[in-house]
Amino acid sequence: MRKRFGVAVVVLVTTSCIWASGALAATEIGSNCAANSAAANYTIVQLSLAGGAPLAAPAAGVVTKWKVNSALPVPPGFTLSERMRIFRSTGLPNEFQTVAESSPGSIQSGANTFETRIPVQAGDRIGAFAPASPSTAVLLCSSTNAEDKFGIKEGDVPPGGKATYSPVEKNQLALSVTIEPDADNDGFGDETQDKCPTSAAVQAAACPTLLIEAAALPPGKSLVRVLAASSIEANITASASATLPKTKKAKSSATTALAPITQIVKPGQLAGFTLNFTGKLKKTLAALPKSKSVKLNVAVSGQNAAGAISTDTLTVKLKGQAKPKK
Repeated sequence: MRKRFGVAVVVLVTTSCIWASGALAATEIGSNCAANSAAANYTIVQLSLAGGAPLAAPAAGVVTKWKVNSALPVPPGFTLSERMRIFRSTGLPNEFQTVAESSPGSIQSGANTFETRIPVQAGDRIGAFAPASPSTAVLLCSSTNAEDKFGIKEGDVPPGGKATYSPVEKNQLALSVTIEPDADNDGFGDETQDKCPTSAAVQAAACPTLLIEAAALPPGKSLVRVLAASSIEANITASASATLPKTKKAKSSATTALAPITQIVKPGQLAGFTLNFTGKLKKTLAALPKSKSVKLNVAVSGQNAAGAISTDTLTVKLKGQAKPKK
C-alpha cells in the first residue's frame, strides 16, 4: 500500500485506452483501464494519453453516459462515489474551467456505467472529483508511460470555477464517456435520448407525421374556396396558380399566382381557405368562352415539428365567363 496525493491506495495492474470514432456517430473518449488506485479531495482532468489517443470531444454533442472500470476490491455493502466532470480550456497552459458535472456515481468492483445528459463543445475534456470522505474517491490507473498524464488540483473546483492543474505523469483516470451528436441542439443525444433528432421541440416521441387532405368547393366568379384537414396542429398554407392561354395580344401563355393564405389548423378541424383570383385571371375568364376553361393548380402544404413538408394538390377547372355573341 502506498500514498496517492496523501491518500492510501492499493496498486494493482493494467491500462488500456479507447480511441474515438467518427464525430457523426456516438464517440467514446477516455480510458477503460481497470482502476488500481484512488484519490480523494482532488479535482482531476486528463491531459494526455499514451499513443495520442483522443481524450477531448471531437465535436459538439451530448455526453449520454460515463463509465468507470474498477479492479479495486470493494467490501460487501460498501461503495465508492465520484462525479464525472467536463472541463474547457481557458487558453492558458493547463488552465481549465469546470463547465458541468454529473450526479454522483456509486462504483462497485468491475464495470460501472452511469446515464447522464451533459452538452459539450468540441475540445472539452473529461475529469472527475470526489470530496474527502471514506466512501468517495476518484478512481485511477497507474501506468508505466509518461504520456499518460493528468492534471490535479487539491480541493473542489466546482462548475464555473477555473484552476491551473499540476501535471502528474504515468497516470490515467479510470474514466470514459460516450458523446452522441445533437443535430437539433436541444441538449439531448440523438441516438439514445432524442426520438425526434431533427426538431428541438420534440424529444420524447417520434417526429409527428403531418397528413393533409384538401378539397375545393365549386369556384365562384372571382374566387375559389378550399377546405383542408390536418392530422396534427400545424401552420397550413393554401396556394394556387394558373397558366393563362395565349391571346392575340399575348403570343405566349403566362402564369399567374394567387395570393397564398396561411392559418393554424388543428386535428379534427376543417379549415377553409379563400383564394381570390388575380386581375389577370379575372380578365382571362371574362373573355374566355364558356366552352373553354383554365386549370387552377392548388397546393395545400405544411410542415411537422421536424421540418418535413407534406403537400396535397388538386386541380380546379375554371370555366370561361364570356357571354355568347348574339
